[in-house]
Amino acid sequence: MLGAIGLEEYGGAAAAPPADIRMASVGVDALPSLLKRLAPREREIAEIVHKRAEVTAEEIRAAMTPPISNSAVRTMLTRLIAKGVIRKRKIGKRFVYLPARPCEQMREEAFQRLTQDYFEGSLRDAAVALLAFIDQREPGATRDIGRHLMDGDPDKGLRVHG
Repeated sequence: MLGAIGLEEYGGAAAAPPADIRMASVGVDALPSLLKRLAPREREIAEIVHKRAEVTAEEIRAAMTPPISNSAVRTMLTRLIAKGVIRKRKIGKRFVYLPARPCEQMREEAFQRLTQDYFEGSLRDAAVALLAFIDQREPGATRDIGRHLMDGDPDKGLRVHG
C-alpha cells in the first residue's frame, strides 16, 4: 500500500485505496469513488488521461493548471499506476499513459452503478428518467429517439444531436 505524501505540490495527502475498491469509470464526467478519493492534482492527471485516451507525461504537464514540475507529474503517474487508475506503455523511447480500463467497459459499469444506486436496479426506471431529462433540455428529442427505435435502428435512437 502506498503511504501518504502530504506535499502541497501533490495536492495534499493521498493514501492508497483499500484493496477491495474496483476501478470503473465513464471517463471524466462520472469518476468512480476511487478517483474521487485521489488528491486534487492526481485527480486532475487522471481526468486528463481519460479525456485524451493516450498522452505523454509532458502533454499532461502542459495541460495542468497551474503547471507543476516534470518530476512531480512523473511521481503522480507512478502512484496512479500503482492504484490501478491508469497504465503506461512504451512507444519507441517514450511512455504514453492511458486509462487502466477501456472507456466502453467503464461507461457500462458506471451505468450499472447508477442504476443500482438511484433506480433500485431497474433499467426501465433509469431509461424513463434519462428520457425525461433529455426532453427537458431538448424538447421533442425523446419523440425522435422513439421513432428511431421503432424503425429498428437503435444506434440512431441513441444520437440525440443529428
